[in-house]
Amino acid sequence: MDRAALVKYRPVRSGRTGTVGRSIDIFTNNFEILNFPEGKWYHYAGMIALSSALPRLTNELTWIDLAPIVDISSPNDTANPQFRRDERNQRVIQHLKLNDIRFGEGVYDGKAIFFSRSELGPILEMPNVFDSQRPINVTFTRIQVVDFSILQQFARGLSQVAVNMLNILLRETPSQRQGADQSIVVKRRAIYSTADMRPIRGGFQVADGFIQSVRPGSPRMVVNVNYTSGVTWQPGPLPDLLKEVLKLRNWNFPRTLESDMIRGEQIREINKLIRGIKVMAPHLDGRKRKRPLVISGLHSKNAQTYRFDCNFGNVSVAQYFQMQYNRVLYYPTLCLVSIRSNDEILFPIETLVVLPGQLVSKAVKLFPSQVAEIQRIAQDMKPSPRLKSIADSLRSNQVLAYENAPVLVSSKFRIDLRPMISKARLLPPPDVLYRGNAKPSIARGAWNMMQLKVWQSPQPVEKWAICVISPRCDRGAAYEFGSTLVGICGQMGIPLNPKFQIFEGPTPMDVLGNCGPASFVLCILNGPETSHKEAIKKWGDIQHGIPTQIILWDKISDRGGRLNGRNKLDQYCRNLGLKINAKLGGINCIPPSLPGIVLHETIIIGLDVSHPSPGALGPSVAAMASSVDPACSFYIGQSQLQQPRQEAIEELRVMVTHALRQQFMYITRGLNKKYMPPKQVLLFRDGVSEGQFIDIIETEITQVKGGISDWLAEVKKNAGLTMDMPRLTFVVVGKKHHFRMFAPRDHQPHHTRVDNCQSGTVIDSHVTNPYWDDYYLLSHAAILGTSRPAHYSVLWDETGFTADHKYRSIFVTSTPVQLELSPFQRQVESSLLAGID
Repeated sequence: MDRAALVKYRPVRSGRTGTVGRSIDIFTNNFEILNFPEGKWYHYAGMIALSSALPRLTNELTWIDLAPIVDISSPNDTANPQFRRDERNQRVIQHLKLNDIRFGEGVYDGKAIFFSRSELGPILEMPNVFDSQRPINVTFTRIQVVDFSILQQFARGLSQVAVNMLNILLRETPSQRQGADQSIVVKRRAIYSTADMRPIRGGFQVADGFIQSVRPGSPRMVVNVNYTSGVTWQPGPLPDLLKEVLKLRNWNFPRTLESDMIRGEQIREINKLIRGIKVMAPHLDGRKRKRPLVISGLHSKNAQTYRFDCNFGNVSVAQYFQMQYNRVLYYPTLCLVSIRSNDEILFPIETLVVLPGQLVSKAVKLFPSQVAEIQRIAQDMKPSPRLKSIADSLRSNQVLAYENAPVLVSSKFRIDLRPMISKARLLPPPDVLYRGNAKPSIARGAWNMMQLKVWQSPQPVEKWAICVISPRCDRGAAYEFGSTLVGICGQMGIPLNPKFQIFEGPTPMDVLGNCGPASFVLCILNGPETSHKEAIKKWGDIQHGIPTQIILWDKISDRGGRLNGRNKLDQYCRNLGLKINAKLGGINCIPPSLPGIVLHETIIIGLDVSHPSPGALGPSVAAMASSVDPACSFYIGQSQLQQPRQEAIEELRVMVTHALRQQFMYITRGLNKKYMPPKQVLLFRDGVSEGQFIDIIETEITQVKGGISDWLAEVKKNAGLTMDMPRLTFVVVGKKHHFRMFAPRDHQPHHTRVDNCQSGTVIDSHVTNPYWDDYYLLSHAAILGTSRPAHYSVLWDETGFTADHKYRSIFVTSTPVQLELSPFQRQVESSLLAGID
């Protein structure tokens, strides 16, 4: 299919909004742009490098990317990663702004782009600012002119370059404050304040911050500001940090770090954590070192065994400190710390101090207990304090300081400091049916399972077991909980045998081997140990094909460590029963109908791609879940390996054909019913950013249509069925965005008292994209923290949905479907690809 045909069915913003539901006013975390910067701004590409000769003058209007930069501050630091180059470039630009009037009102993106209020000369050579052996050449090449006086007239048509410039303007003031104020940390679009830190286990702290971005709106551009949190290293003496790191791993300090005791895997794990941490050495203050030291890792030798030549002769590190600084080392047998450099520079651990305000790299893997602590902190941010903190951050002398930021004031870039009020609608709750066509009473997006039975039960579970992997749960408590679960599942129509086995052990492998040919295994864990979960899923999903369900002892026990009473366990066991029923092949509930959709003529497909973690090797995994039953309530899954970190799905055509084949087999063989070919394919795609929309239209939609065509040919050949091409609707679902909406409490107009919006709140104007057919829908009620709506963008629609049909149909079908593979499954897939047994 050519590009013109592809673009034909791409929905565009029509301006028509939905009408179903009660109209309400809500606050958002968007702030309206009142006035763009005045006049012309000159867009330059910058190149900073050492050179022995002055570069040739040029006025070429071409792009010059930032070339790899050699060291400009020390001959011993030529091995410089990207973040070090960015840091040095930032200091060069800051020097220019302080010493050259032409740069005074310019803004820099921290990498290679500079926007100036005045035209710059083609070449500028800076003198020996950083005591470098050669002069530093700074070359700026003009790319284009951004004239906001023209763009003001059609704000919706701002180019991406203009949007990038506005984002750089917003973070310019915090970036300037970062150098002078250690309580401000800037990381791309996020600005953190380290003034009020909250410690967590393992040597980390949590800093509050805000993430900001300029976005298109209808009819004006807006600035989206959201609360975020960042994890930083605990500042102070390095031994104190290492104590916390080792304590979380049950390793002894200082014994573990002694050079004759530490093992290779321990060194590797500690090096992964501390590599890149910036430290200072107080005993070197007299040498006026201009930059902090950066840790490379632990060295295998200690201060007593490592010797070197100096003015005192051939001495050990411990002897050198005693003679040079009159200092006796407390931990001379600990491994030395290696500093990033071409030469071997080593320091004793106790002589280094961790600098404040250092964000932890994504490559550092946190423990589940640490992640849980961070999540609890985020959940404590209720709607009212979140919106208030966002609005307060824009005021004078606060973190973002839109009110009096010098660069914003001088450029006449004005932003409304009040949160935007937008029109939304509250959709009526959807109908769902349980056994006997029973309908629950739905209130605020939730309902109780009392007196309700699941729509379809699984086969009776004759043999199942409870595996206790928690020292706090004894056999008696496990039996009592199992009996309660059997009784409640029986009330829900889920047949569990009341005679079940209980196995106890310290690890999954100690107990799972005893389960034998069970139909289902319930595991009680002591805490969220990732390794235990991965071992259980490997045993059940990969090796034996047995459904497993994991629960935590803390969820079913009180603070005294005793099993909760029947009343508290009732609702928990009902929710657990729904998960068990689905895993055993049952169907919990079905929608009676979908607006604009004939259920038995429809297949619903969900797609996602999981990528390896930063720094990890291995492929990406594309996963699909597709409905197979006439009620679109029972889903099967499949996955494919593809190139690392590639978002477009390579084998989507094959996967779509397989999904349609599975639907055919389930209906004809599983249900023994006549196959009704689907007349509509409703596909939901996760994990795609707005910048990838056009690529997705050109690649994946073509593959989906090809997969459907292959199935039509296959079913015609093998079953003699001739079918028309079904209509396709392709919707991208975004969850990792920063848009939030808040409901005024008690209809008060002031934004300092707000609540979470109710389930079913939809907004399709003011804050939506002026070009794409998109909207925000809050499908589920929030229990903790601030609710986050899903962002739906309709990239392709052959069905001709009305706005109300889209919103209500997707609201009804917003049942949780797991599309991502577990970390262990990704690891197994990677091993299979590499041929590892």
